[in-house]
Order: sequence, then structure tokens, then C-alpha cells
Amino acid sequence: MASTPEVDALPTQATLGQLKEFIDGIASAVKAHEANKGAHAFEHEQAVAETTWTVTHNLNARPTATVVDGAGRVVDAAVEYLNENQLVVFHNTPETGKVLL
Repeated sequence: MASTPEVDALPTQATLGQLKEFIDGIASAVKAHEANKGAHAFEHEQAVAETTWTVTHNLNARPTATVVDGAGRVVDAAVEYLNENQLVVFHNTPETGKVLL
């Protein structure tokens, strides 16, 4: 999966050329984000409501985890990486949903 390019902060006293470069960088980052939207290396479906989800992904990495509840909303959940191929998601209450890696 391609990463989103970084956009540097705009200098306080920017020239028109710097401003154009800054805007072009933002446009490029938005295009890259849109191109990668929905592109995930791995998706874990949690059909049974649990407070702890164990996810085995076998990606040999510790990828960023996006946790989505059963209603499709991104939620803030604690994620602990057990190793390069497994992680655990912790919720305060039993939840269904997905983990996108």
C-alpha cells in the first residue's frame, strides 16, 4: 500500500511561488489519499461482540490499525501488538466491527 506524502508547513512570509508549491503539495496528498481509500492489506471482521479482539494477520509487520465499529464508525480503541503477525484490540464494552490494516 502506498503511503500518503507529507506536506510541509507553509512559511509565515511565503512568496507566491512557495504558496503555489504548498497548494500543489496538498493537492497531491489528497489525490494519494483518495487513490488509497479502501485499499487495505488486511481486514479482520469481528462478528461476535467481544471486549477483546485477537487479530492474526501474518503481515510480518506492525501496521497501523483502524478500528471500525459495527455501525461503520472509526472508534478509538486500545491496540496492543503481540508480535509481527498478531495484535489485540481492547474495547470498554462488547463490540462488533472490523480492524483494517
